[in-house]
Amino acid sequence: MEPNYSIEGLTVNLHITRKCNIRCDYCFAVYKKIPDLSIESWIEILKKLREAKVKKINFSGGEPLVYRGLEKLLKLSRRLEFKTSIVTNGILLSDDWLRDNIENIDIMAVSLDTGNESIQQSLNRGSGNYVTQTKRRFQEIRYWSKELNHPVYLKINTMVNRLNKEDNPLSILLELNPDRVKFLQFCVMEGENDKFAKKLSISEKEFQNYVERVRPSLEKSGITVVSETEEMLWSSYLILDPQGRFCDKRHGKNKFGYSLAKNSLSDSLGSLYSPTDIELIRKKMVERKGLYPL
Repeated sequence: MEPNYSIEGLTVNLHITRKCNIRCDYCFAVYKKIPDLSIESWIEILKKLREAKVKKINFSGGEPLVYRGLEKLLKLSRRLEFKTSIVTNGILLSDDWLRDNIENIDIMAVSLDTGNESIQQSLNRGSGNYVTQTKRRFQEIRYWSKELNHPVYLKINTMVNRLNKEDNPLSILLELNPDRVKFLQFCVMEGENDKFAKKLSISEKEFQNYVERVRPSLEKSGITVVSETEEMLWSSYLILDPQGRFCDKRHGKNKFGYSLAKNSLSDSLGSLYSPTDIELIRKKMVERKGLYPL
């Protein structure tokens, strides 16, 4: 009897490209030497995920705006009635891009690790004006959201690490006033960011101390705060790599299944997971508040 793999109602993260316009030291989605799929292959994958009754598609990378064809995939995702999310550093966003595409996006997450430009630069994120640029992008997103009467749920993703763990991010976070802030503990991925482990690693206790130090003020302002330890980060996501393969990161290194572009959902999932594994991922996804209503 063929195993029953149900991902109905879940979120699937599409790492549609390994390419990025910056090189953050802590990135765990480098996917060295893995080429991008064609847009036709991603279209086929989206259709299969729709048949599986997946609720939300999250476009990530690399930097998803680098991928030629992202805009077409966003339009298709809207037509297929997915809730659609994008995780970006924001550098490549523009007024024109937002005007043309924001109506196909429900959630926009921008990566920001601190309000301190020198710390951002020491993480190899940006060239000294990243915080200023993020402020401008938030203004542009809100402008086009209002102009086109299309609500967008705004998020900030912050990677907490040795360089920013003593930082106070409240000023910039309260100024930007996103709907949600996600704090992630820096995690080491073999072959991806392990050469920066000594520079950036922190303990779970240090991570929790950071989160609990800033949580009360953010929640008092109406901002939802979620936090993900290294263990939670690895065990609560369904990820497709740039080749459309489910990618298991649970043991601190990438393990790949068969590409969904060329295989059925059951074969693709079954090459990497058991049905019990999927249910555990579902449970962890709920636990980290990853299935919030929109």
